[in-house]
Amino acid sequence: MAHEYVHWNTFGLHPDGAAIVRFRDAAIASFRGAGGDPDVNRRLPGLLAARGFGIEELQPLPVLGRGGDPWAQWLEHFVTLYGRELIRQGRWSTEEAADAAAAMARARLDPGAYWVGPTVLALRARRGEGP
Repeated sequence: MAHEYVHWNTFGLHPDGAAIVRFRDAAIASFRGAGGDPDVNRRLPGLLAARGFGIEELQPLPVLGRGGDPWAQWLEHFVTLYGRELIRQGRWSTEEAADAAAAMARARLDPGAYWVGPTVLALRARRGEGP
């Protein structure tokens, strides 16, 4: 069983997420700039099938968080920590980081605010077997 990202563009904070969209776009550019594929699980089932694996299961795994729950905390930590790396790379600014921090603080106080993380796809494949 592999869990990999399939749709990084789902990453966001709602309803006040413009600063987080800018973070998301900078993060995706950073991943691609380092030779990575942030949506690798779009290709992985086909790559495995072409190499003799039978795809047994594909299941989307959404990541959702509200307020101070563990998923929201994890996503906030990611924005804060990886944001520093994006600033170092010149892909994001300290002003954008401050905007994101303010949006996250507002979201913690808004009972209607929520995070959506990058969609993950659970993939189970077995060598030499069909579906």
